[in-house]
Amino acid sequence: MMMIDKIIHLEEQHRPLIMKLQDCVLTNLPDKKLYSPFTVDDFERTLGSGGISIGVFDQEQLIAYACVLFPGLAEDNLGLDLGLPSEELSNVAHLEGAFVHPLYRGRSLQKKMWFALEEIITQKNTYRHLCATVSPYNYPSIKSTIGQGLVIRKLKIKYGNALRFIFHKDLLLPSKIDPDSTLFIPVTELKKTGKLLDSGHVGIEVIKNSKNEWSIALGKLIE
Repeated sequence: MMMIDKIIHLEEQHRPLIMKLQDCVLTNLPDKKLYSPFTVDDFERTLGSGGISIGVFDQEQLIAYACVLFPGLAEDNLGLDLGLPSEELSNVAHLEGAFVHPLYRGRSLQKKMWFALEEIITQKNTYRHLCATVSPYNYPSIKSTIGQGLVIRKLKIKYGNALRFIFHKDLLLPSKIDPDSTLFIPVTELKKTGKLLDSGHVGIEVIKNSKNEWSIALGKLIE
């Protein structure tokens, strides 16, 4: 029986298995725009001293993978997109690629791995800002990321020409939302959502109604 709670720290020798899993996930995606594949450079950073990679195995097969990147002062630090002060940029950690073999979905493996990574980050007592990017069309991943305690802060073009939500979580000061400020915007109205995010709203939930129509719930932070 597969021990889905057994999360393994991955190193450079695991790279071929991770790339094989990524290829499998990409092949089975209904829309390739939902995920920006990891490059060789990405793997070098997250498998080296610049990050932490973890995975779940079923016997010898890697069936789930997730990683965190510590971008430091690199130009891809998501803290720059969020307008964090320069002195805070070294305190940023990115929740990066998380993918699960199609045959093993529905077991909350991504959630388990991200909670494990957040615990590792917290124990380091170095990083305050947890960030991530997700396609605005990838509703399950949006839901999973919000379930991790992150909120949507921005909608921007990233990774060349890909539209992405930028998520953020302050590990020292959890977000508090004004309950009277909640708005529900259909996911088809991304331009309106982007303007609301720029005006200070944050995305706090993604909801599907009885007609299978998705909406983003946005609210104002209580400072």
